[in-house]
Amino acid sequence: MQANKFILDPDGFYHIRMATLILKNGIIKNFPWLVFTNLPTSYTDHHFIYHLILSLFAIFLKPIVAVKIATVFINTIFIIIFYSFLKSQKIQYAWIYIIILLSSTPFAFRINLVKASSFSLIILFLILISIFKKRYKTLFLLSFLYVWSYGGWPLSIVVSGAYLISSFLSQKMQNFSKDFFTIIKISEWKPLIITILGSVAGIIINPYFPENILFYWVQIIQIAIVNYGSKVGVGMEWYGFNISELLRYSTEVVFLLLIGGLLFFGRIAIKKYKIISEEQVKKILLFLILSVFFFLLTLKSKRNSEYLFPFAVTFGALFINYFWDKEVYLIIIKNLKSFFKKRFLYVLFIVYIISMFFVAFFLNSLRIKNYLEEDHPIDEYKKEMEVVMQNSNSGDIVFHSDWDDWPIMFYHNQYNRYIVGLDATFMYKYSPNLYKKWKDITWGDFIGDPYDIIKNDFNAKIIFIANSDKENMDKYIKNNSHYELLYEGDADIYKVK
Repeated sequence: MQANKFILDPDGFYHIRMATLILKNGIIKNFPWLVFTNLPTSYTDHHFIYHLILSLFAIFLKPIVAVKIATVFINTIFIIIFYSFLKSQKIQYAWIYIIILLSSTPFAFRINLVKASSFSLIILFLILISIFKKRYKTLFLLSFLYVWSYGGWPLSIVVSGAYLISSFLSQKMQNFSKDFFTIIKISEWKPLIITILGSVAGIIINPYFPENILFYWVQIIQIAIVNYGSKVGVGMEWYGFNISELLRYSTEVVFLLLIGGLLFFGRIAIKKYKIISEEQVKKILLFLILSVFFFLLTLKSKRNSEYLFPFAVTFGALFINYFWDKEVYLIIIKNLKSFFKKRFLYVLFIVYIISMFFVAFFLNSLRIKNYLEEDHPIDEYKKEMEVVMQNSNSGDIVFHSDWDDWPIMFYHNQYNRYIVGLDATFMYKYSPNLYKKWKDITWGDFIGDPYDIIKNDFNAKIIFIANSDKENMDKYIKNNSHYELLYEGDADIYKVK
C-alpha cells in the first residue's frame, strides 16, 4: 500500500517536514510560519514523539521513503500488540479478528495515511494492558508519554473512565442489594486517578508549557469537540459518516455481533443464566461502552473510525469467546442444516461466509492501495515554491488560496510565511474579521477589488492560487495591473506590486 510516491493526506507533508526539522534543529518551539493564526504564540508539537520516531527513520533514508517505512513499521507493531492483547484474553483464532479488522475500509485507510493513528492505538492498548494487569507505574508513564505523542491524549482518560464505569456496573449486577456508593471498590478508582495524574504531569513537564494549555484548548475543545464546521472550512475528516454508510463499512463487525447475539440468547434459551464471571462482564461492558462512545464520535467525525473498529472487533471477540457454548453451537448448526434442507446448500453457505471475509480483505487492500495513489505526489508544488522563493525575500508572506495546501507548500518552502494552515480554526480564533476577509476572497464571495486587503491587511508579497481555486480568484487577480504573473502550473504564482 505504501509503494508509491503519493501522500494522500496533505497533513502528511507537515509530519515529514517536522521530522526533518527536528533532526536539524531539535525541538521546534518557535513556529513563525502561520502569521495570521494563534500558533506563533501558542504552538505545541502535539505529535512530538511521533515526529521523533519519523526522524529516526529519516536519518538513513530520504524523507518520503522514511515516513512510508515508518508507517509500515508502526502499523505492524500495532497489529502485533492487538493480536497479543486478544491472545492474552484467551481469544481463540485471534488471527481471524485481525483479518476482520483489516477488512474494515475506514480503519485500514486511516492507518495507512501518514498520521499518528496507529501510534495512538499502540499507546491506548498498552494502557488497557497496564490497567488489566494493575501495572500502575507503567500506566502513569504511558499517560505521560501520550500527552507528548498525540493531541487526542484525553482518550486515555476516557478509557480509564470507561473501566471505572464498567467496574461499577459489573459489581452492581452481582450485588443488587448493596448501597449505590459503597459498591465501588477503592482499587477500581486507581486507573482513572493515575491516568489523570500522568496526563497532568505530561502537560506541565513539557517543553511547551504553559503555551500548550491554550493550544490544547483550541485543538481539543474548539476543533475536536465544538467544531466550527458551520463557520470555518474544516478538513473532510471532521465531518461524520451517516449511519447507513457506517454500517455498510462495518459488515464484518456486525456479523461478529450477530454471532455473539445468537450465542447469548441461545444460552438464555437453554436456561444457562449464570454464564460468565464478574471479571468477564466487566471487560464486555468496558468494550461495549468504548464501542458505543467511538460509534457516536464517528457519526460526528470520520477520523474517529480508527478507534471504533479495533474496540468494536475486540468487543465482538470477547462476546463470542465468553458466550461460546457447544450445546448452543450444535443447536445453531442443526437449525441451519434444517433451513437449507440439502447438505449441498448448507456447505455452499458456509464456504460463502468464510470466503467473504478473505475476499473482503483482499478487495479492501486493493481499494485502499488505489485510494493512496489518487492525489498529492511528493513533488507537488515543488516548482511553484521554487518560483516563490526566487521572487521574494525571507519571511515574505504568501497569500494562498486554500489552508489545506499549506502543508505541501511548507514541506517545500520554509523560507516564506503563510496565512493559515493545519486547521482554519486557528485563524478564526486569532481574528474572525481577517478570517472572513481571506475566506471571502479565496471563495470568490468578495465584492470589489481585494488589492488593498491583500497588500495592507495581510502584507502579502506573493499570491498562490491552486488550480482548484482559479475559478474563484481569477476574477480578482488575472489581468489586474496590481499583480505580475510569475508562473503557471499546478498553481498560478503572482507578485503583488
